[in-house]
Amino acid sequence: MTSLSTITFYNPYPPGSQQTLAHWTNYVNDATIAKYQVDAVGSFVEQASREQIQAIDDASRRVSGTLEIGFAAVTGGLEAVADEMQALGREQATTNHLLDVTNTQLAEVNESLYRIDQRLSLMVEEQRIGNVLQENIAQLLRIPDSQKQRQHHLEMGLKFFKNARKDSDLYHDALKELLSAEALLLGDYFVLHRLGMLYLYASPVLDLTKAAEYLTKAGKYAAVESDPEAIRLGNVLQKSIGSRFAAQAEPSATDISLVAADSYHQAAAAQYALGNFPEAAKLIQKAVTLDPEADTHRLFKAKYLAAAGQPGQALEALKTLPTTTALVNAAMSDLDLLKGPALAWAETFETEKQRLVGEIQPVAVALKEAVDGDAALAKVLAKDEAAQRLLAFVDTETKSPLELADYAEGAFSHDLAKLRQAEFLVAAMVEVVEQIPTGEVRRVPTGEVESVPTGKKETYFEEVVVKPGGFFTKAVVEKVQRTRPVLVSRPTYRDEPVFREERRKKVVPGVGGFALVKAFGQVKTLPGCWVEIPPGTFQMGEPGSAKRVTITRPFKMFSVPMTQALYRHLVGEAPAHFKGDTRPMESVSWLDAVKCCNAFSSVLGLPAAYRIQGDDVRWKGLNPPGVRLPTEAEWEYACRAGITGDYAGNLDDMGWYDANSGKQTHPVGQKRPNAWGLYDMPGNVWEWCWDWYGENLPGGNDPVGPASGSYRVVRGGSWYSSADFCRSANRLYDDPSGRYDYVGFRVVLAPGQP
Repeated sequence: MTSLSTITFYNPYPPGSQQTLAHWTNYVNDATIAKYQVDAVGSFVEQASREQIQAIDDASRRVSGTLEIGFAAVTGGLEAVADEMQALGREQATTNHLLDVTNTQLAEVNESLYRIDQRLSLMVEEQRIGNVLQENIAQLLRIPDSQKQRQHHLEMGLKFFKNARKDSDLYHDALKELLSAEALLLGDYFVLHRLGMLYLYASPVLDLTKAAEYLTKAGKYAAVESDPEAIRLGNVLQKSIGSRFAAQAEPSATDISLVAADSYHQAAAAQYALGNFPEAAKLIQKAVTLDPEADTHRLFKAKYLAAAGQPGQALEALKTLPTTTALVNAAMSDLDLLKGPALAWAETFETEKQRLVGEIQPVAVALKEAVDGDAALAKVLAKDEAAQRLLAFVDTETKSPLELADYAEGAFSHDLAKLRQAEFLVAAMVEVVEQIPTGEVRRVPTGEVESVPTGKKETYFEEVVVKPGGFFTKAVVEKVQRTRPVLVSRPTYRDEPVFREERRKKVVPGVGGFALVKAFGQVKTLPGCWVEIPPGTFQMGEPGSAKRVTITRPFKMFSVPMTQALYRHLVGEAPAHFKGDTRPMESVSWLDAVKCCNAFSSVLGLPAAYRIQGDDVRWKGLNPPGVRLPTEAEWEYACRAGITGDYAGNLDDMGWYDANSGKQTHPVGQKRPNAWGLYDMPGNVWEWCWDWYGENLPGGNDPVGPASGSYRVVRGGSWYSSADFCRSANRLYDDPSGRYDYVGFRVVLAPGQP
């Protein structure tokens, strides 16, 4: 809105004219009316505004009052709710307290019930024990006095029998007590056996007739007791044996049967000593029937049959015996008794010996010739049990027929099969020319001469100054005659030992490498050998980020990657993708590689370089002995071989990569080696290193990668890699659990190892 003060007077007429005056009057009137109207409107608006504000204020007071009343009501309600909740809380606390008291009372009730239950159980057990005791007492009361007496006699007899070794007079007391026990209970095989043994072996009471009688009875009654249909164990055997040695379970029918067999065997011995040979043969046959597995019974059966005049049956009995040296010697010691049967048996074995000698000895001799011709094989086979068993039969003169038979029937076929199939890892033999001293010497000229007196003398004149000369005078000289020995010159000589040249095969460390040899002369030479890597300093890594690294001590690196043939021998199988004994081993994880290192150490007789528990691998550092993987620094240092460029030579000449591999691995050692004699460092297969992968290369002396990580370092490139990946400085990494047909490994040794 425009205020009046801003209204502008507009005069279209000339100043001072009547028109101007009239126009001004109209203008003033119009302005006054307008001002009045404006003032009126302003007053009306102001009044309306005051009324509206008052109305709003009244309304606000009414609303505020209402709100205050509402708030007061809500506050009161909330306070009432809070009071109610406090009351409920107090009631809940009271309830919880009552519950706690109730639970405590219930626990006490349960404890009381448990104690009552325990007490009842004890009362029941006490009642049971009481019943048992009463029953036992009643049973004891029912035992006749005669049985109590018998038990007493038996215990005393056994006690005297046990101590009679110290005092032979006790044999009489033992016999008396046992006879008293036997009289009170007839048919007890245990007592009868003890009585028979007393009569047979105790010299103070020796009686062969009674020994045969009692032992035969013991065998008869024990055989009855051992019948599964009527087995019954007497208390005498259980108490007399068990009470003295330990509480034992009742003997089985088999145990009693063995007692019966022994009783018959001892009874036969008594009859044999009495000269009753047919009766002895009859009794020993009963022992054989009861215990057919006992070789002793069968041996004595042959002896008693021979004594009874039945040599044919004696020979048949001998033939049932196993081929054991002990039994043969026992039979040979009774030649006077076995007579013809034993001699026939011996002749049979001599014939059998010749047959066995013809079977075993040629193989043993062939093995010995193979061992004598290969010192490395001899060293390996010295630890092989099969080889040593077979070599023991080179000289068969010292072997009995039974030793030959036992070996032929037992381990011979197994040993022979193993030695024909098994391959032994040995250091390869190379032919060298050696100078062997003959023990003789020869004189050779030294090229010098010496003066030697001849024993003669010669005269000569020597000018001697008699008077020295002065400044103006000459010296006075006279010739004086003298003598001297006559000397002659002759050449000098020295003594040299005389040698002869001899060509022989021997192990030359670092030259011959390894071979797989079978015991009977089949040799499979393996590619590769240990190469000595000297210490030194080099720039490791890519230009611009290379680190100065020093390898402080020499080490040995295998000249080729691990081959499939060597890996198979060490581990047992070679699951490579590209098959071939001389191809590099690939499709092996990092863990597979370190396990193979430990196996290699074992074959070489070295301690393991790694401690492996599941997937956790700890190593013993750089210097301890044992085959291990190279560190990343060792690998690059050995790969460069003193060369600072991208490659240690022409890549096409030194490695298999994508441009020349034909998409496969190739046998190791076919390309040119680097300056230190290492083959296939670039290409063919990537090679696992020990290190965890880290972005930044370490520097300094003998560096090793990070202490932990997710990936292990691989180096060198492979058959499918481009030339760039085969550079000496190129780094890559892989999952250590992964097996890839482009990743293999090679091994190193600390200095000083074979």
